Amino acid sequence: MKKITILTRFLLLLLLVMLVLAACGGSPEEAATPTPTETPPPPPTNTPVPPTPTPAPSPTPDVTANFVSFEDTQAGLTLSYPDGWFTQGLFGFFLFASNEALLDSPDPGEEGAVVLVIADNTSNFETTNPLEGIETAVAEFGLGEGVEIVSGPERLTINGLDSAQALVYATSEEGNTPLSIFVTILIGEERSAFFFGVTPRETEADFLPTFQAMAKTVALTAPVSTTSMLLANPSGFLAYGEMVEGTVSAGAETAVWGFSGLANDTLFVSVTPKEDNFDLVIDVLDANGDSIISGPQDNAFGEESVSLTLPADGMYYITVSGFAGATGTFQLKLQSGSATSGAIALGETVSGSVTASGPSTWEFSAAAGDVLVITVTPLDNLDAVVDVLDAGGNSILPTGEVDESFGEERLPAVVIPADGKYTIAVRGFAGGTGNFSLTLQSAGTAVGQLLTYGQTGTGRVAAGETQRWSFYAMQSDVIDITVTPLQEEFDLMVDVLDSNGFSILPEGEQDDFYDTEYLRVLFLEEEGFYTIAVRGFEGSSGDYEIVVTESLGGLPGSILFAASTLDEGEAHAFPFTAYAGETVRIYVWPASGFDVVVSLYNDDTGELIEEVDNNTGYEEIVFTVPELANYYFEITGFEGATGDYEVALLATAGAYLEAAGGDEIYGRVERDAVLEYYIQGAKGNTLTVTLNSDENADMVIALLDLDGNVLAEVDDAFSGGEEVLTYTFTADQKLVISIRELDNEVGKFFATITLE
Repeated sequence: MKKITILTRFLLLLLLVMLVLAACGGSPEEAATPTPTETPPPPPTNTPVPPTPTPAPSPTPDVTANFVSFEDTQAGLTLSYPDGWFTQGLFGFFLFASNEALLDSPDPGEEGAVVLVIADNTSNFETTNPLEGIETAVAEFGLGEGVEIVSGPERLTINGLDSAQALVYATSEEGNTPLSIFVTILIGEERSAFFFGVTPRETEADFLPTFQAMAKTVALTAPVSTTSMLLANPSGFLAYGEMVEGTVSAGAETAVWGFSGLANDTLFVSVTPKEDNFDLVIDVLDANGDSIISGPQDNAFGEESVSLTLPADGMYYITVSGFAGATGTFQLKLQSGSATSGAIALGETVSGSVTASGPSTWEFSAAAGDVLVITVTPLDNLDAVVDVLDAGGNSILPTGEVDESFGEERLPAVVIPADGKYTIAVRGFAGGTGNFSLTLQSAGTAVGQLLTYGQTGTGRVAAGETQRWSFYAMQSDVIDITVTPLQEEFDLMVDVLDSNGFSILPEGEQDDFYDTEYLRVLFLEEEGFYTIAVRGFEGSSGDYEIVVTESLGGLPGSILFAASTLDEGEAHAFPFTAYAGETVRIYVWPASGFDVVVSLYNDDTGELIEEVDNNTGYEEIVFTVPELANYYFEITGFEGATGDYEVALLATAGAYLEAAGGDEIYGRVERDAVLEYYIQGAKGNTLTVTLNSDENADMVIALLDLDGNVLAEVDDAFSGGEEVLTYTFTADQKLVISIRELDNEVGKFFATITLE
């Protein structure tokens, strides 16, 4: 999910400026004030003393000498700024920076100065009195802590505009850096502007003259709209229900499509980029060029969609552009209605409404064996619950209706059991109502027999034959595959292939045992169909069972990966605490020829719960927790054997694994799920948790003591970004690493733990 709209981006620019400059330095050292010393007058003399010539004053440097002009006709703004500075602007917000990194660096820390200019209609300003405007700007723009006007406000006229200026001192909220902020407001009859120049206080003398000179060059004119030209030459015209493809190119920064509508028509507009990195901006304008959806929308990095009701009969226009000048191709669809029921075809997107009267239902036809992807995206505050029903009203989903998040609900690989008509039913959680978009797509083509997660298939391999099974997976799914021969002498070989037919197994086709083949914690990098190929060793034949499951069963939880070496006489423990009903697993892969024993103990009572040594290789224990207690797995070498091994601990969200330096963690969170891990450190140790999430997850990392007090917390990045938490232990102690998704959405992440 995208956490920031275009307007919000630029409202945050000023705050970003503050943070960027906050890292530029501290307070200047105070110079010692010399104590004056009285000098006795010279003795009288009869020799006349010629007067001392007065030195000629040095000329004041002209800071505007290297200024260059800037003009934006759409904003009706002109000014001058230093040659060599960098600029960025959109929708009436303009940045000028002495250092290019200051324009968009997510990691503030560059020296220099930044100017932010905001131009808008005077009617959108709170006051036409520039002195009051200065007070408002200082009070409302979040300039930092300890904000103080140290000079002004002074009223003046700049290029015929009633204006005011002030110098403001503040301290950045992060970094405690003293800042100098030069503020100017210019008020015209039709257009007005704010001017903010910001630099660390220690470089005020370097940049304040530049700010003052730049502000005096600001001039405002009536904006020259390009909208009329765009609307006069649209790319084409749409009818309700029509879908077209378009392009935003460097030479034509906005694509326009027109349509005719009647007052109170309810419409759904969706625009889908065809390139992953193409960030779209959409708007819907009336014939006068005025937006009817409150201005340009950019709410997601993928599809942009909006529901609207037409205010009057007439012509309307959909505009599509790229954020910050991006270019690319897109698919645009205009659909009539936001109904509570209707029909949907494969490849179609419709808009619907959940009302108090009941679910919204959408009918489609499908054939036995079809595999479909269903996506429901709320367009407001609706928390959608989705089901797929057969003609008898029975769910065809393995676990019934789905509600995995507060946002988008995506049902991949819905398998159609028989030819016929089916219904997608959408309701609101806890009786909620609202609007949504619904998309029905084909998942693609399966190779061989189809499996779904948790389903057990039975097959027979004839002599010299390879049998294939397909399953559909989402990007970043982690899965387990178990293939069990049904005859003792049948030796199986198993491979897993991606959509291009390449093996995803680290060493290709697997034949680790003479009995069951265990493929564990396979990470799937792409969404789509995967194929499991099963054959007999040296062409042998036999029967088998096969099952594919998500490694965490589709539940919120963690997979902790570690590796170590067992020396002679050692036993390695992996502690955890868990509530009753939680599931904890351990998978152990010893090096070739190294035989390990895996045991499970109740740490509170010392009871040995289970012990396994089934093979000379891979071992696993699956444990359903009977009661809240402290437990641990123990790994030892069989009869004192030594060697290397790798281990994975899998735990649902109500279990607390103990992490250590060097561990890696894969996590899956959803509604209200928080994943927590114990970490033991010594005084002076520095803990670093580095986390990367999928593009839809905005993860928050916190470090707590055992009383629940927050010692450190980080959420610096937007969805899909990297979060890094660091903490230095002040004592020998055990702490808790807590990870959650900011908005309770479904999210997946990888985290690495270092402790030095």
